[in-house]
Amino acid sequence: MNLLDKTDDEIVAIANPIWDNLVKTSNMKDYGGFTRDFGTQMLFGANEVELGKQWSNNKLLTSLSEDYVAFGCLRRGQNITVLFKQKSKEIEGEFLGRLVLGIEGEEIKVFGATIYSVSYTHLRAHETREDRGCRGGREKKKGGGGGGGGGGGG
Repeated sequence: MNLLDKTDDEIVAIANPIWDNLVKTSNMKDYGGFTRDFGTQMLFGANEVELGKQWSNNKLLTSLSEDYVAFGCLRRGQNITVLFKQKSKEIEGEFLGRLVLGIEGEEIKVFGATIYSVSYTHLRAHETREDRGCRGGREKKKGGGGGGGGGGGG
């Protein structure tokens, strides 16, 4: 299977159930369920103790809403990154989710998964006007501390 030959719509259709599982199992602090689609390298960095610390120290990671939407795919090398606009059940605002997919053997695996605690709106401000910066403190910060749901990168 060549993941890179798929359209964005096909990639999102593959990514949505994987993201859905990450959201549900992160909320439940279910290590086995959370890591079930991880590639080998992701599993090395996502040990149960470290994930437990992230879940304990970051309210966002255990209050993810099933109200999310994929809004883009980025292709680099042999991987595809799917970007999600993610909400929380308890923290106001929108957050950026990142899911890196690749092929391991003949299976699609997770090579990276992150929830950024900076609000999606804040990140969009940087994207739409590079020269504007982050508006010199006029933008209210939304979200909890910390970052990274599931550790790892891709």
